[in-house]
Amino acid sequence: MTYQVMCSNCGHRSRKVPYGEDGADEIIQAGWNSFGDAFYCKKCVATWEKRNGKDRPLWGANHTRTRMLGRQVGELSREVERLNNRLKKCRDEMGHTTYDYMNWGNEW
Repeated sequence: MTYQVMCSNCGHRSRKVPYGEDGADEIIQAGWNSFGDAFYCKKCVATWEKRNGKDRPLWGANHTRTRMLGRQVGELSREVERLNNRLKKCRDEMGHTTYDYMNWGNEW
């Protein structure tokens, strides 16, 4: 799976990178930064002080990495929930209960 972030100022999207710390580090090395939950591309990072003042600095690489990984966990959690719901729907259509599948393979 790949991951992509969008600049909160100009809408520019990062290139797609793999999930995990390596992908987050790749985006940070490309010049991205963050302020709170918002991500900013290299071009908008360069104009940050002009737009927001020196008394409001960007939060840096560690915060940016943490926010990216947090968003990835959220996306993966939603994907797991979606797949579980799809699996439950398939089981229901086949006439099996969740209990049948929880005990499948344990009948010996």
